Amino acid sequence: ESVPVTKTPLAPKKVLYDAKECAQHTLYSGTIIIQT
Repeated sequence: ESVPVTKTPLAPKKVLYDAKECAQHTLYSGTIIIQT
């Protein structure tokens, strides 16, 4: 970045990945990525 940005760590979680919670960010087999 050209301008410094303060970055903070994510809060710790017991479960790193939850398929139901992260479904909209999950790529499945056969998914075609279209750049928009």
